[in-house]
Amino acid sequence: MPAIEERTMLRDMPEGFSPPPQDTRNSSRWSAGFMTRLFWAWARMGFRTPKQDWVKGPLQ
Repeated sequence: MPAIEERTMLRDMPEGFSPPPQDTRNSSRWSAGFMTRLFWAWARMGFRTPKQDWVKGPLQ
């Protein structure tokens, strides 16, 4: 498994959980670098959304 580069969305962590270790960047929101990497990964996919045929019926 690759090493953790960044933890995101820590502000949504439930109350009572111990704070995460400080071995890497911990951000309360998505960082600009994370969003950039996510965008370019989607671009390499050809801006497609994978078909999810395993869902049967409407989601609630």
